[in-house]
Amino acid sequence: MPAAEELTRRGVALHYGVTPVEALAGAGGDVGGLLFETTAGAAPRRRRIGLDGIWMSVGFAPANALLHQAGARLAYSQAAEQFLPQTLPSGVYACGKVNGVYSFAERVADGRAAGEQARAAWVRRRGGAPPVGRAA
Repeated sequence: MPAAEELTRRGVALHYGVTPVEALAGAGGDVGGLLFETTAGAAPRRRRIGLDGIWMSVGFAPANALLHQAGARLAYSQAAEQFLPQTLPSGVYACGKVNGVYSFAERVADGRAAGEQARAAWVRRRGGAPPVGRAA
């Protein structure tokens, strides 16, 4: 379950498209609130919320730069909340977090599947099994 769904299920209010404007002081000078502008929806508007602290995240992005450089096409997936490979050039294989696969068991299975695809491509191109334990 993506993190946003879990937080919503637990009653946590999520705000998207937020630009912080000002941290507001609470009693004793500690952080007591945040004034922010949101662009989510029809028109930008300012909102003020009370809070105990401010944490910000710029998000998570798996290392997909080599896929981009190889010519892969990626597209944003709402379900995975990240960019996922849509098409890969011939001879390029992806697995694990870059595919939106996070649990250990699923990453192992995804890696195995990518390895099998690479092996099958080797057999199609060169015939016979690829060498084991050494570079081709």
